[in-house]
Amino acid sequence: MEGGTGMFYLWSDGILSYKYDAAGKAINLRMLELDIKAIDGLREGEKIKFLSDLRGVSKFEPEHRKVISQHMGIAFVKAAALIDSPVSKVIMNIFMILNRPSIPSRIFNDMDSATLWLKQ
Repeated sequence: MEGGTGMFYLWSDGILSYKYDAAGKAINLRMLELDIKAIDGLREGEKIKFLSDLRGVSKFEPEHRKVISQHMGIAFVKAAALIDSPVSKVIMNIFMILNRPSIPSRIFNDMDSATLWLKQ
């Protein structure tokens, strides 16, 4: 399902995955609202596990971090972020420090490790 900043897929094992696809675009709150609408449509009221492929993300504005962190505790029981660069790692570490997710959350460099952790 298409959101405002990427695509969402519900895997057969119940993990919701997200692939960032907004490189070069200016992210705005309306785009994040579309992401939340897609998430809520796929999870059908259930709290689920979430794999966010953020490879290619170059920045998150403070208001974007706030919107995302508020929805994480509502929609998910566990979240993993997949990153690919030192810049992404810094961004995600700042997100984790400033927004303190209310659910277990980890950062990974490879899909297999992230998926394995989510399935535990």
